[in-house]
Amino acid sequence: MTDFEGIHLEESFESTADQNITSEIGMLIIDPIQYKKLNRLTQINYTKRLADYIQDYYIAENINPTPDKETLYHRAEDYLFFCHSFEIIDTRSVRGITLLFLKKGIDDSNNTPEEWEEVLSVQDQSIYYRVEKLLLKELGYIPE
Repeated sequence: MTDFEGIHLEESFESTADQNITSEIGMLIIDPIQYKKLNRLTQINYTKRLADYIQDYYIAENINPTPDKETLYHRAEDYLFFCHSFEIIDTRSVRGITLLFLKKGIDDSNNTPEEWEEVLSVQDQSIYYRVEKLLLKELGYIPE
């Protein structure tokens, strides 16, 4: 609760819920087909952002020629599918693995060293720990 220059504000959801929610239909209902489309659009958007991240890396490192947008998109998609195959889904870890691929010059995840896959496959450790362990071993640091 805040009082500033005669204005009273509250951050408590409960205190403002009745004032802000006036929906007559209740909750938003998404059928399976809509959900599938929404999920696909989200994946495309995320892949585009990852492709931009890859392009930024090439520009920052002055690597020429920079691949065209379509190549960058397919590379981002490949790296993302690799990450998903190990249940790596958080942005920080995906970007870390992507940076690792880029720094090691690996353009296709099919060329991933077996040693990396072994580290990422250890099931008695969390995926976050496995990713950080691999990044520390290969890069010497954990990228932000």
